[in-house]
Amino acid sequence: MKPVFLFIGIILIVSVIFLAACSAGQTENSVLNQPASTDHQGVGNQSGDMDETEPAVENPRESEVEVTADASPTETIPADDLDQEVTIDPFAQPDCSQLAPGQPEEVEVMPIELAGPISTTSAEISGMDWYGEYLIILPQYFDHAEGRVLYAVPKSVILDYLQGSTSAPLEVIRIPVEDQFFGAGVPGFEGYEAIMFNGDRVYLTVELSTGGGMAGYLISGEIESDLSRVVLDIGGRQPIPLQQQIDNLADETILAAGDRLITIFEANGAADNPSPSVHVFDADLRRVGELPFPTIEYRVTDATRLDSENNFWVVNTYTLGAFGLNPHEDMIGNQFGEGCTHAFYGWVERLVELHYDPDSGITLTDSPPIQLVLQGYIYSRNWEGIVRLDDLGFLIVTDEFPETILGFVPFP
Repeated sequence: MKPVFLFIGIILIVSVIFLAACSAGQTENSVLNQPASTDHQGVGNQSGDMDETEPAVENPRESEVEVTADASPTETIPADDLDQEVTIDPFAQPDCSQLAPGQPEEVEVMPIELAGPISTTSAEISGMDWYGEYLIILPQYFDHAEGRVLYAVPKSVILDYLQGSTSAPLEVIRIPVEDQFFGAGVPGFEGYEAIMFNGDRVYLTVELSTGGGMAGYLISGEIESDLSRVVLDIGGRQPIPLQQQIDNLADETILAAGDRLITIFEANGAADNPSPSVHVFDADLRRVGELPFPTIEYRVTDATRLDSENNFWVVNTYTLGAFGLNPHEDMIGNQFGEGCTHAFYGWVERLVELHYDPDSGITLTDSPPIQLVLQGYIYSRNWEGIVRLDDLGFLIVTDEFPETILGFVPFP
């Protein structure tokens, strides 16, 4: 899903104005817009010890709050449809030195530095998967740099970096892609969203915004074993029926299950998609059925492969710029609790484990979600890709917001 950059740009511009005013000793400052809109509703919890002299910070998922550029960071702002008033400090930070009893621990993301064009925000990474011993990284648009390419990083290089054998930014292998320049110059083309390999076969999903609404396609192709090129069968692409019409949302995840391909819609919340399901395709892209999918609030943006018990993990996020969603009660958060930064900031950056059954469908497991340590109101990270890294943990990657970040998440 492509973020709403105009909204983000306004927020960042106003933040610069606010900081400049602070350095000049002014008492009236501009403040960022509270990251909530009248399209977002949700339930959250406020926790963490606050100094009594500091303003309370309202969870942006709990109430709809309008903040104007004329408000100061400690100004009281009326909350829509509420009798109470809330105060907002966009630069506030929680004290997570001592967790409340039973509060889950969050996991820090270890960044992995990349070199070359893939490290720039224009790469706009949208997915990852393993091809043998290579991590394949999918840019949303193949032509963001010179040539139309995918990227590959040897697993051994990643392990060396994590073990401290090298600290140099990782150099990537460029894999030329032959896709007949699909999407180039096409209005509403929103790029490639997911990638998955099955042997030398590669599968991708594509998202388009058309005059009749959103549309999605499933595309197959072949990769040369020496990584010399990928050839996509654009003419053989098949449409993916979308469960709901929501701007910028389509099937953003592909899961391999034996000889079946599973595509997962991005929005599966109670209000956004009341009866979520997944599409099932065979290896030749024929749609052969659907299976139930659990209600999960916020966005589902990518998945790992199935493990030996048919379990897998998905990225589940709710971040700055996620317009179009209408979150309701977060049942996962209610069941397992919110970590310190999640309870404070209100954004969601977590990994959720699911189970696949070819007959009964996809269900949540009993494993608690892995909640990532959030960085703040402004610096929310739009995680778009995930793979499992052996028995060590996960590799995850953002798109262009706030920047290209490849990170390692250890198993708790």
